[in-house]
Amino acid sequence: MTDTKFVDDFAPEPTDASVAASSLGYEGTPPPLLVSVSEAAESRLDAILGADESRSRFLRVRLLAGGCSGYRYTLALDSEKTTSDLSFSDGRVVVDAISAAKMGPALIDFEETLSGSRFVAHIAETQSQCSCGSSFTPRA
Repeated sequence: MTDTKFVDDFAPEPTDASVAASSLGYEGTPPPLLVSVSEAAESRLDAILGADESRSRFLRVRLLAGGCSGYRYTLALDSEKTTSDLSFSDGRVVVDAISAAKMGPALIDFEETLSGSRFVAHIAETQSQCSCGSSFTPRA
């Protein structure tokens, strides 16, 4: 297993945090959401994004309704941020407020197997998961 680099705070722009907080029903700053990014994922993001100082591209984590257990996640490169997005890993990983509310703490990793390579999200607080591992039920 690779060493994990933890991001202690999500540190979005001040206006983004207040907008995200209000969209989640909180007054002020939302409770901390810890998104950790493994060294393997950091390395792959470096290779894909290069030295993009403007942070115009990033990895978006989004939860979608579907799958056997209620929700599935998608990870994709994106270039459009919204005011309710929360940024992690120096702005290279972004989660929208609605997904963040359902997701809770997560580890973003990059896996290389015989069948291919991909970014994955290991979501810590799930109530249940389907047998194939592609969808889950978040904790209430």
